[in-house]
Amino acid sequence: MNSRRYWIIQQTGITQYQLRFPCLLKNNNTIYLIPSAQLILVTEHILILEEPLVKDVLQALNFQNKDVIVLLPNQLVMLPVKVNCCAWLLGFESDHCFNGIKFTTASFNVFSNSSKQKRDLWKQICNYLNNNLK
Repeated sequence: MNSRRYWIIQQTGITQYQLRFPCLLKNNNTIYLIPSAQLILVTEHILILEEPLVKDVLQALNFQNKDVIVLLPNQLVMLPVKVNCCAWLLGFESDHCFNGIKFTTASFNVFSNSSKQKRDLWKQICNYLNNNLK
């Protein structure tokens, strides 16, 4: 039956395509985190971790670049339901469940130019560190 259908399709000049990654259309796509991941940084625009302000935040949290995973907001839905690390959301809110702290700030451009935004983040970091060092 299938061979007849394929023959008819071929005779009519229709090119039949086969998806290389069909799981992407079935929503079976999950991002698997490396065990050393301690911070997920989610931002609208990919950030360079060498940005001085980002380096300062990572240093305050005692994280290194290898401990950080940078994702876009649309990739956040591909994470497992519960994530055992911290998150820094730049420029948007999310209800995703993180077992660590979830830091939220404005987008990076707004955040980097706003002293109030920076103070708010440092307060969040201090509260997190004080609660975890006890």
